[in-house]
Amino acid sequence: MRALPLEAKVQMSINRIRAFYNEKDCYISFSGGKDSTVLLHIIRTHMPSYDIPAVFNNVSTQYRELKEFVENYEPNAIILNPAKSFVEVCRDEGFPLVSKDVAEVVSSAKKHMQNNLHVTLSELESDPEKWAEILRSGKIKGANKAVARMMGWKTKDGTITCHTDRSNRSCYTHTKYKWLLEAPFDLSHRCCHIMKKAPLAQYTKETGRYPITGELAEESNLRLVSWHLHGCNTFGNKPKSKPLSFWTEQDILEYLYTNNVPIAKCYGKIVKGEDGKYRTTLCERTGCITCGFGCYQKGDQRYKLLKEEFPEMYNLLDVCKNNGYTMRQAIEWMNAHHPYGKQIEGV
Repeated sequence: MRALPLEAKVQMSINRIRAFYNEKDCYISFSGGKDSTVLLHIIRTHMPSYDIPAVFNNVSTQYRELKEFVENYEPNAIILNPAKSFVEVCRDEGFPLVSKDVAEVVSSAKKHMQNNLHVTLSELESDPEKWAEILRSGKIKGANKAVARMMGWKTKDGTITCHTDRSNRSCYTHTKYKWLLEAPFDLSHRCCHIMKKAPLAQYTKETGRYPITGELAEESNLRLVSWHLHGCNTFGNKPKSKPLSFWTEQDILEYLYTNNVPIAKCYGKIVKGEDGKYRTTLCERTGCITCGFGCYQKGDQRYKLLKEEFPEMYNLLDVCKNNGYTMRQAIEWMNAHHPYGKQIEGV
């Protein structure tokens, strides 16, 4: 599906939107980013009679140009605001660093080790057979599995054993990040839930409308797995449409470029290179600019860009605290303690 020409993808996405609209009252999750801009343009162009409101969640750690763009491009957009600020989320939950999956597993494993097992990383490593048996027979199943994933003791079939061969380990093993279990601050995956998902979930509860989003499966392994399992439209307990799932980044840029669709100023312009590929002249992505998910990706320069272009937002790194550590200090600690010397650049 991802290899299909763009024209075919547009029609397939239209069909999926119509199928979802015919089953559910819905809304367009319009972030002002280029993916959701394509989604909105398709709906407004090909389905002008459809009564589908656009909803923008005004997260304070996003580029300010996004809200300006939303208000100009879709004047009737509904504006939501999260209940907590980024500073409050970092204080209460932890910092969003490394990746959403790693942060979730580290957080769960660390709390379980401290509050229930009363064990340190070095103690786990010194007597793996003992602790693997405790985890295997323990009652707190989810947290036990989180510790096992960090230690490389969870197998592909879901069992826990310290003698797991590397080829039989769960694909969700995170042994290369187990050193974060000793971090003096907390990591958390809940920032997205609190600041992005919760306001939209409340909107669904109040209106009975379900989301149509511009998510692409290629953006993360979690989204790819979800698409493989559920497809573009889901109608279960949490109905949702993701009609662009099979699009690529190049598809999005080509659609915007060829249809002359406006984009937020933080992207700059879309240009076509000599190699035939499209790119933006400024930002490539426009999520929360203080977020540290993906910070270990090769060539990542988010904090350098933040420091140079958005110093006011960059200063949040010295304002956000958890367990007495600022976010900048947390990143510096990670740079000093990474076992392979990997660095989060630009801080």
